[in-house]
Amino acid sequence: RPDKLYPVFNSNPAPTPDGKSCFYLSDRDGATEIYRYDFEFSRPTLLEIQKKFPGEIEEIHRAGSALSVSPDGNELLFAGESRQIDYLYFYDLRRFRLRRIRIPLDGVSSPQFSPDGSKILFVGMKNGLSDLYICSKSGGDLKQLTETFEDENFPRYFPDGQKILFSREVERPGSARHFERDLWTLELDGLKQNR
Repeated sequence: RPDKLYPVFNSNPAPTPDGKSCFYLSDRDGATEIYRYDFEFSRPTLLEIQKKFPGEIEEIHRAGSALSVSPDGNELLFAGESRQIDYLYFYDLRRFRLRRIRIPLDGVSSPQFSPDGSKILFVGMKNGLSDLYICSKSGGDLKQLTETFEDENFPRYFPDGQKILFSREVERPGSARHFERDLWTLELDGLKQNR
């Protein structure tokens, strides 16, 4: 077994709304894949998304907050790529279907469902810079929320859906070229940011 020979990386847990299981990423079989862990029976199940849809996805992105479960528990959201193009992927957990949307940016990562499930918050890369973006589940109504030279990641909605928590890498006060990662908030109404 690969996990007996090489280190295995399990990361990016995303709990289901009912709290009975969680999804996570693991490379225990080589390539990064998505597993579901059932807390009651203490066992993981491989979803085999890349095996089932080889023409639609070649790699699942691990960066940042990589996985998100819809508020109703029916869909799993993640970012990945196929033929060097990044997509947002929606995996239907009931019908076992995969849908993807392309965002007109250089890269996407860390997607998260809004609390009502209607919007997608994610990190988008454009011209080498990572900022926060939001769009509808169809990919429409794309809106850039931040525009900085600093790296931003790990976005999360507050429960009311009106504010976002995220991390930003900023230069440490009083030091040249030394950076630290701090938590920031962003209000969706007016886009006010606070450290």
